[in-house]
Amino acid sequence: MRELIIEENELRARIKQLQESIRSLEDQVRCHHETATPMADQADIEDISPGEKEEISDLSDNVMDIDRRVHILDKRLRGIENRMGRPISEKVRNRISRLKELLIEYDGAQTFKRLRSDLKVNPSQFSYLIGILDKRIFEIVSLPGDKRNQKMLRLKSHNKSQRGSEGDSGEEVTDAEAKAER
Repeated sequence: MRELIIEENELRARIKQLQESIRSLEDQVRCHHETATPMADQADIEDISPGEKEEISDLSDNVMDIDRRVHILDKRLRGIENRMGRPISEKVRNRISRLKELLIEYDGAQTFKRLRSDLKVNPSQFSYLIGILDKRIFEIVSLPGDKRNQKMLRLKSHNKSQRGSEGDSGEEVTDAEAKAER
């Protein structure tokens, strides 16, 4: 989240620089335009070299592009803030890293119940922890064939590396089979 804020601030500073450059160029054009006679106006416009016209166009495009990127970053930042509601504390960050370590120890997946007991947290703390996890790294799956509908937390990256090695033998191991082997 800090990286997004830093990038947003850098983009805002760059926008200001580009806007100042555009204003400067517009002022130069306006100054030439105001001081010239109608016939001279045509000559002034023609005096602008193709390179200068291209530079003005490029600056304008850059400002629009950066403005669009700032808008997108703003939107992402607001989304993150809304989802989280408050900044993540150091204690929660430590729990997330411990959770990741536990999942790696358990070959990439484990039941909620086991993870909660290993972390020594109460159900509401565990629910909060699950809610703020990065869904690009972690995924929640139901145990196949389980009548109690138990859920598992799985590391996505760990599964991809496992599938790559299993793909050579042509067989794929399900979570239930992996758990039974343990």
